[in-house]
Amino acid sequence: MAKIIVNSDPSYQPGDWEETRSHPGTTGDDIFTISPDSHGYPFVNDDPDLHGGNDIYQLSLDVFPDELKPHPYQEGGGTPMIEGFSLERDKIILPDGVDLKDILIINYTIPDPDQIDEHELALSFSSAEIRYDPHKAYEMVYPPFGELGSRFGVGWKIGRTLVYGGRWSALEWKGIDPMKNKENDPEGYRQWIKEGETNALALGLDTVRYGADDIGSVEFKGNIKDFFSRIFDQNGVSLHEYAFNKRTGPSHETNQKDPASKAHSSLVKPKKFNKKFIDKITNFQPTNNTLAIDSDGFGIDSAPTFAVGKNKKVVKRQLAKLYIDFLYDQKKGWLYFNENGTEKGFGDGGIIAILKGAPELTSDNLEFI
Repeated sequence: MAKIIVNSDPSYQPGDWEETRSHPGTTGDDIFTISPDSHGYPFVNDDPDLHGGNDIYQLSLDVFPDELKPHPYQEGGGTPMIEGFSLERDKIILPDGVDLKDILIINYTIPDPDQIDEHELALSFSSAEIRYDPHKAYEMVYPPFGELGSRFGVGWKIGRTLVYGGRWSALEWKGIDPMKNKENDPEGYRQWIKEGETNALALGLDTVRYGADDIGSVEFKGNIKDFFSRIFDQNGVSLHEYAFNKRTGPSHETNQKDPASKAHSSLVKPKKFNKKFIDKITNFQPTNNTLAIDSDGFGIDSAPTFAVGKNKKVVKRQLAKLYIDFLYDQKKGWLYFNENGTEKGFGDGGIIAILKGAPELTSDNLEFI
């Protein structure tokens, strides 16, 4: 097994070989270890004639986001550019001390279907960048779709992990076209940018500049969920296991008596969408309890979305006309499944649960399995 150390120097001069130096692999099994002194953008496994074997990529932190330690490098430090990553054979190992809950995916791009034919599309690569963001700066500056209902952002949750992508990945996963929304509402877009700048100032510029590390950009063929399954922490737990935690608990008339027990209720598609067949949950404690929703059972094949309305009127007349899968009536505590996207009403969906006492519910209380 070949062991390859990946390094580069940060010159920031276009075309400088030291910043983007090549680190080809072999046709056998390779271990690529990213040096913590690598602050540029080195290419990793970048000779397609030498792709093969079961390769391991050991990532590292080249800056100190936990400590907000100032550095002279680009925001996020250096980023190794990994090519030819196999979702069937290869593995990515996160740096020591990095928690899966602090990982998000940015710059997720898929091939533009309008620019290439089906044959070329099948041969094309997707790409995504792994970011360690312990201060949740990216999320706070640019809240994901479904949190504040932004029509211009390209962030969403896949399970419990945040993903920020481009136009085509947003269309694939969310059914929204931020580019068209920008063209149709330039004033709204300018306001959204202004809100992001305000959020950044409130968070603190040091946190924005030094609070994250972009630890790897990866080129692969396949689904982003399968990509999750090839990223592991130091304990061998995959990002997929974290994002789609399949903890389940009792359903139907669930009484969560112990608020400190971290209890979980499991929600499945009811036989009929009416009060007789739905789950009724009592003593739900938002700070300790979660709802595990079987998204596959509802026929959702992309990342589920969630939003809260202050009352039934807002839910039915406003939110039900958006591409949002699950809607919560904060006043009554009723949870709905919106089957028909932007069309009027809930389509073949409807009410799926009643949370007694109408507790405050956020996306952090939901786990899609």
